[in-house]
Amino acid sequence: GQFFQACPSVTVKVKKDTTAATTFAALKEKAANKDNITLELTTTARGDINGDGEISISDAVLFAQYLAKWTVEIDEDAVDTNGDGEINVADLVLLAQYLAKWDVELG
Repeated sequence: GQFFQACPSVTVKVKKDTTAATTFAALKEKAANKDNITLELTTTARGDINGDGEISISDAVLFAQYLAKWTVEIDEDAVDTNGDGEINVADLVLLAQYLAKWDVELG
């Protein structure tokens, strides 16, 4: 109970096998009786690394720059394209396959 009263903003990481909607619903239910709490669900598309709402070659270029240790801003939730909890070249390869219209899914 005290947790929601003390925190104006809360970030929740969702386990791979749990949907964001399920987690959001549980948080909303717990916060229902608290004053001054607003909960908002935002989702990030895996692969939309630059956060522009599209998955494109620009995302792959930005990801390659990130892996090469360039100083770039990325959406860290979107960059783990295979959903294994690690950010590495396997994610970039999957993104490239997706962009090349291979029969693969992100996340």
